[in-house]
Amino acid sequence: MTKISSIYHLEDLYELYVKYSSILLTTTFVLSMIICVVGFIGNAIVIFSAVFIMKKHQSKIWFLNLAIADFVFLLCLPFHAVAYLNGNWPFGSGVCKVYNFLYAANMHASIFILAALSIDRALAVANPIWHHKFFSQRARYCICAAIWSVTVLA
Repeated sequence: MTKISSIYHLEDLYELYVKYSSILLTTTFVLSMIICVVGFIGNAIVIFSAVFIMKKHQSKIWFLNLAIADFVFLLCLPFHAVAYLNGNWPFGSGVCKVYNFLYAANMHASIFILAALSIDRALAVANPIWHHKFFSQRARYCICAAIWSVTVLA
């Protein structure tokens, strides 16, 4: 492929982008809003069941914290969708800073909670007696509190 034909190919791609960009923007916005509504409902159900319905289950605290992290992400999603649709950030500097903080803190909290859940489950399988004896619900609560503290303060 020569340099001239690759330039024509880029021009064709740009023409397609210009032709379909409004459709892509609208579709992305609508899908983001659908995900937001469905996610709010789903995470509200998980949070409600983890707090009120689930009895003493070892993984309850992990699922509750993951649902809270997802809920925080879903609070940020409409801001992102509107900014994507407009092509700029219409909410001001203060909201931008809060959005970026919540987005980064939430992302790291989710990753750390999933890692802690994986370690908890691996220890439960590898050393079940030791795990049951030394890894209490209080330890799980302290780990979750430490995860949120580190992600908020970092």
